[in-house]
Amino acid sequence: MTSTEIKEFKEEIKEEILLLIPEVVGNMIMELKALSEMNEDFYKKHTEFKGHEKIVASVLAGMEDPLKDFADIVKEAPDKIRKRINTMKNIDLENVNTSPDITFKKDEQIVIPESGKFESGNGEL
Repeated sequence: MTSTEIKEFKEEIKEEILLLIPEVVGNMIMELKALSEMNEDFYKKHTEFKGHEKIVASVLAGMEDPLKDFADIVKEAPDKIRKRINTMKNIDLENVNTSPDITFKKDEQIVIPESGKFESGNGEL
């Protein structure tokens, strides 16, 4: 290819890309509108979640799965959201002890689970 042919080819590609922009933007706007409507419907159906938007977002983010439709994830989420809200309601996030006593005292004993194994996420020490 000559340099002129290369320039012409580049111009054709640019034109094709520029012609696709309205379609791409239109699709993005439609998807945003659908998500906004889904959000509005979700909070109408689950009014108890108002004021807990950060928890809702956190739970939904943790449930994201590229193999699942987001609408299905939203349908499965309310029980998990309620559980997280109940867990979080007794935690004071405003008055956090920034220097807790983490020293191991001589008379303290570590509790070993009956299984003899410490499992990740079981909360036992």
